[in-house]
Amino acid sequence: MKKNYLLFFLISFKLFAQNPELDPTFNVKDTGIYQQNIGYNAVLLPDNKILSVFETGNRYNVTLLDSDGSPVRTFNTTDSFAEYTIQIFAKSDGAFITLEEGGKIRAFNANGTLNSVFPTSVFKNVSSNPVQIKNVIYQDDGKLIINGAFDMTNDVFTGGMVRLNSDGSIDSTYKLQSGGNKFILLSDGRSFA
Repeated sequence: MKKNYLLFFLISFKLFAQNPELDPTFNVKDTGIYQQNIGYNAVLLPDNKILSVFETGNRYNVTLLDSDGSPVRTFNTTDSFAEYTIQIFAKSDGAFITLEEGGKIRAFNANGTLNSVFPTSVFKNVSSNPVQIKNVIYQDDGKLIINGAFDMTNDVFTGGMVRLNSDGSIDSTYKLQSGGNKFILLSDGRSFA
């Protein structure tokens, strides 16, 4: 009887397994030789476009790719240049923030231009320990919840947890002094770390 269950499990596993296939509509310039670079740390947007990080020399910038892998020429990539590795966090409307290695956050509009309302936020430690950002939650209202191993946000003591308003200012109504390893935001707005 156990053998029948095992056989049934193996057959059903095979039936439901996906067969990987190349998507010929993505990156149509693909010659079959691995030479195309679509970047890394990519984020898929609701319209199936892709925000991706490109490295040129020792500089990094964000670019927007169409669903077929071709670059969107109207997207401004010059404002997002950084000297260190970048992570991208995007809202559903295409606006995004970049987190640079070393604890610097910058906000961008959906067209790739720098968000002039949101100043660059810098995270620091009082000690010589390196800053580590563990979690970033980019809410659709434009607020950011950030936790990790840092003491200061824009030269204000915040501990390892801070919420920034959509204009980049520190949300003083948000009081959670924890730098836990995992942060979860519940659908009703409550959170725990």
